[in-house]
Amino acid sequence: MTKRTDERTERAAREDARALEAEAEATGPYPPGTRITRPNRPSRMFNVRLTDDQFNDLREGA
Repeated sequence: MTKRTDERTERAAREDARALEAEAEATGPYPPGTRITRPNRPSRMFNVRLTDDQFNDLREGA
């Protein structure tokens, strides 16, 4: 069962989002300390079986 928020909360969240978007400055430089990530880049998944020693070696190198 999915919980729904009430209409007033949804409306307030939408208004907040619109206000933040209106204030956003996309043309200026990023603030110091900003870390840019690319979360939607394609990735590959591998299933690998390692011994404990192999895993620990890999972990130390990471």
